[in-house]
Amino acid sequence: MTQGFEHLSSTARTVRLTFYLLAVTLTASCIDDQSGLTSPTSPTSPTVTAGSSQSSTRIIALSADVAFGEVAVGDTATRLLTISNTGNNTLTWSGISSGISDVTASPTSGTITANESQEVTLTFSPLAAISFSSTLTVTSDKTGGTHTIDLWGTGVDEPVAATRIIELSGDVPFGEVIGGGTKTSTLTITNTGNSTLTWSDISTGTSVVTANPTTGTVEAGESQAVTLTFKPDEADEGKTYTGTITVTSDATSGTNTRTFSGSTLSVTRIIGLSGDLAFGEVLVGATATKTLTISNTGNSTLTWTEITTTIGNLPATSTPTSGTVLPGESRPVTLIFAPNAPEDTTYNGTLTVHSDKTSGDDTKAFSGTGLAATRIITLSGDMSFGEVTVGDTLTRTLTISNTGNNTLTWNGISTGNSAFTASPTSGTVAAGGSQAVTLTFSPVAVTAYNGTLTVTSDKTSGTHTSTLSGAGGDAPYNCCPPPNRFSVVQSVAAEIGYPGSGVDVRTLTQKVAERLHAEDHRWGRRINITGPLGKDTVAYKASDGRPYSIDIVLGSMSNDPKVHWAPHGFVGGTWVAP
Repeated sequence: MTQGFEHLSSTARTVRLTFYLLAVTLTASCIDDQSGLTSPTSPTSPTVTAGSSQSSTRIIALSADVAFGEVAVGDTATRLLTISNTGNNTLTWSGISSGISDVTASPTSGTITANESQEVTLTFSPLAAISFSSTLTVTSDKTGGTHTIDLWGTGVDEPVAATRIIELSGDVPFGEVIGGGTKTSTLTITNTGNSTLTWSDISTGTSVVTANPTTGTVEAGESQAVTLTFKPDEADEGKTYTGTITVTSDATSGTNTRTFSGSTLSVTRIIGLSGDLAFGEVLVGATATKTLTISNTGNSTLTWTEITTTIGNLPATSTPTSGTVLPGESRPVTLIFAPNAPEDTTYNGTLTVHSDKTSGDDTKAFSGTGLAATRIITLSGDMSFGEVTVGDTLTRTLTISNTGNNTLTWNGISTGNSAFTASPTSGTVAAGGSQAVTLTFSPVAVTAYNGTLTVTSDKTSGTHTSTLSGAGGDAPYNCCPPPNRFSVVQSVAAEIGYPGSGVDVRTLTQKVAERLHAEDHRWGRRINITGPLGKDTVAYKASDGRPYSIDIVLGSMSNDPKVHWAPHGFVGGTWVAP
């Protein structure tokens, strides 16, 4: 509140009082010595004016880490206190009380505008070995909020010494490593002190052991892992390494060294070959495959670049032709045997796998037999067609066989005579197989036909020809019986005692045919006749050379030696001179 006094006269004084309360103004115009508060216009009523409709706020809040912990007597420790004003008007604070003289604040007063804050430094300066817990209070014109916060701390007679105690742990016997290879292990740096440990280097005394990272910090009570890598030189096979790992740091105590060890294994690539490489019998021009297995029982990768044999290019090829085999693993390789000698040949040789092996057996025996391809042709079937009437046809079956070991290909059949034709005229016959071919005889004239059948093929041996024969016959016709046939029959029958005396009709037929043939070679027999009159009859060829159906039938159902003319032709039989 602000007050002002003004002397107007010796008998009267006018005093103007102004009050500011939450933005509401109350005005008293004048006060009379005798009658009190008056106004020139309204001596009995004061004037009140509203300045704002929003309330003015000053809301205080305190925040800080006020646990001072242990502080040595004579030393100091500081903390920051933050005073915030979340109101809408300026906060004025006029003092800070900690409740203990060992804790002081700076500054001790100030103003904070709306929604702003101010930092105050609190200092703990223990004068004696004490422990305290008190409440800090901020005096202000706040309208709301919290203006207190708890404090505590301890004064100690002796200062607390900073410690950084280093310890190293981890499995650093690296064991055996192949030269040129690597092996890693973990080194753990631990700080059991009360202050942060800073380490600036790690040395091993040798280039084969390195560390990552090589610098860092470790908070009190914490640890950090460091990767150690052991990488011996490939040239140092069989060498043993020992040394000391040293961590350079600001440790106040502890152990900062650790012994490591490791050794270098000799590089080994031990080759081994396995698999059945007996290829057996393979036709020349054909192939057979076998699997060769390349194994590596060493500790390093085996590289193979080529496979050769003691017999030129046999086996002919391998798939793949080169490659690698990891330690402890194997790789299959396909070998192809392709014999190429023109005759039967047996192969026995040694296969070699060329590689960077350090030891092991890189050879293996193989064997195989190359068989020369054979296509042995044979022809079979009755190729004698006999007599066929001109204009008619007769067929026979030709069988082409292959007793070789390879497929026979035939691409033509010739007969040497157009009266003989074949179907089909080409084909293939598998080893040990056969194929039937139909041959057709088609005479075009009354004459004898002969020819040589030839099968053209890729045979290596065998018989590929066969003789063909046949005759063209005229159509049968009726004619007069030749003379003297009856008297000859009777004469012969009497001579041999037919009928009776155990003489059969066939004997009579033969004798009659011989007698007539002696007189005229056109007489003969028709054989292979079935029926009640016997197996054959006497037959005749006309003087023009054409056979026609003239039969002299001997006897009858009662074996009567009489003869008669039977113009039924040669159906069912063949004319044969006796």
